Amino acid sequence: MNYRRWPNPYETLHGTIGVDASIKSWPIISPMGWLDRTGGHSANLENTLINGREVDMTGIEALLNGFQEFRSMYFDKAPDLYQNLLSQGQNPRFAVVACSDSRVDPAIVFQTKPGDIFAIRNVAALVPPYEEDGQYHGTSAALEFAVTGLSVDHIIVIGHAHCGGVAAMVRKQEGRNVGGKFVSAWTDLLHKALERALAADPGLEGDALLAASERQSVCLSLENLTTFPFVREAMAAGDLRLHGWYLNIFDGVLEIWNFDTGTFVPQS
Repeated sequence: MNYRRWPNPYETLHGTIGVDASIKSWPIISPMGWLDRTGGHSANLENTLINGREVDMTGIEALLNGFQEFRSMYFDKAPDLYQNLLSQGQNPRFAVVACSDSRVDPAIVFQTKPGDIFAIRNVAALVPPYEEDGQYHGTSAALEFAVTGLSVDHIIVIGHAHCGGVAAMVRKQEGRNVGGKFVSAWTDLLHKALERALAADPGLEGDALLAASERQSVCLSLENLTTFPFVREAMAAGDLRLHGWYLNIFDGVLEIWNFDTGTFVPQS
């Protein structure tokens, strides 16, 4: 198999990489994966050369190789980073409630370093209302630790375009089959988002209805955050601020919820 050398800057950061010369349009590497230079489509890379070693990037070895790259970057080149995070403890300023969707990793989207954000990820980036019922509440537990344990300065709820969780809620509310048990019950918490989207524009349907419901889901989660006593107390003391963001990762657009105008404002 013939390989070509990968151009900088990837080599500067991670080493030498080659790809099968049969690929006609050169892709570029990003944390999101392999992207085609011409159309943005994923290249079908089955084998790569990383640091002189051929790696099957379609199997589990890709993750193991990624760990080796991680060790090289953060332990060989920046050995003090994790030692400081251990000795001084984590002290993130931001708690981020984001979707589990593999395409919207907040650490990648916002280019953060280890220790910068406390990530709370679930289906549809949903904050449930405060409940004390003796059941299991993973998101609520994470929020409690972020606010009372880590004293974060900001909680950011990040919804996103083409969210499968919100889409499942919309389909169910329209009477269509969703399937499964846990996703359906979880996303039922967002039914008010659909109701609000249709109340604002009864003619919405299809992708437009989904996008409006996704934005309303962010607002609903912001409201649910204020049902937590420790969130209200931290806000009243001036120690905590809430933010609602909507990310269209496919167009590279981020919108910020403006509490004063009640609108999402695109960031330039």
